[in-house]
Amino acid sequence: MSDEIDLFFGGDDDAYFGPPRDRYKRPMLIPTAEYPGLTADQRATRGLRVPYTRASSLSSYIANFKALHTWQMRRLTKGLALRPDLMAMAAALPRFENDSKKDKLTNVRLDEILEQAIEYGQVHEQANWGTAIHSFTDPDGDRSHVPDDMKADVESFATTLVRLGIKILDTEVFCANDLLKGAGTVDHLLYVPGYGKILGDKKTGDLKPLEYAVQMATYRFGDRYDWETDTRTPWGDDVNADWCFIIDIPAGKGKTEFHLLDLRYGLDMANIAATVRDGHTASRSKVERNVNATIFEAHEAEQRMIAEAIDGAVSRDHLVAIREANLFAWSPRHTELAKRRLAEIAAVA
Repeated sequence: MSDEIDLFFGGDDDAYFGPPRDRYKRPMLIPTAEYPGLTADQRATRGLRVPYTRASSLSSYIANFKALHTWQMRRLTKGLALRPDLMAMAAALPRFENDSKKDKLTNVRLDEILEQAIEYGQVHEQANWGTAIHSFTDPDGDRSHVPDDMKADVESFATTLVRLGIKILDTEVFCANDLLKGAGTVDHLLYVPGYGKILGDKKTGDLKPLEYAVQMATYRFGDRYDWETDTRTPWGDDVNADWCFIIDIPAGKGKTEFHLLDLRYGLDMANIAATVRDGHTASRSKVERNVNATIFEAHEAEQRMIAEAIDGAVSRDHLVAIREANLFAWSPRHTELAKRRLAEIAAVA
């Protein structure tokens, strides 16, 4: 799932937090020398800002989204079915011409219709719940207006921390990873008995260990990044570099559970995801190009070479040998040239 798709289906709050963003809401940060792909001039430019993939989006390049896409399409279908006005608006739009310029207006209007259908189909409802839980469970969160159906979830987080002896040391820490070209905000730096200082991220939806491991490895093996001053601070050696926690607060269940994730495995997967991402970016220049002109030039040269060979033939057997050696490139024109040359050979004999 790309940054563009992430935004279409709601993305995450991190897309609106912190530093300047590009049109895909990617954070625009000042890179270090470790950031891959910069030219010498770019590296010499002080204050150059480049886009970093959101850590929450990086895993999309290797994740399996079949189930998610099916769920999204079901919600979209339901939303459209419940809104005949939206269906009528979509039906009234011009037919697709399979031409990006001619279809642009239709696509823009369809996007507007789909946004309304998404809301009606409750696609964003789970994400909105999670956003609210995140805010209510932050150390400085305002809990004076917690809705009744969220109170059990919010209280479970606080009571679980006390019961397990877990302390929140820092919150909403923005991170940048130059090697992965990824950035984002980790929810908490925690003290957890038996694990010491360790990163933790809150989740309220279905658990996705692979995606979360990639996301958390991007944070931990990057640096803390102060986006107001564009300065970096490495995580200390005392912050656990082997493990991290996903703090599962399932919506409406009134419970909080800590799930351990392997950061080293997450880093391996993050490197694969970054490689696939960069492959997509470079595919136009490295994988695909239009070679019609090159093929045409080769074809013309091949045709001339055969014609010249025919012109130099000294016998019928010689002509037959030229044809057999160039069977796939032989053309009706070559047949005519061969007949003419054979007549010339016979006349000389």
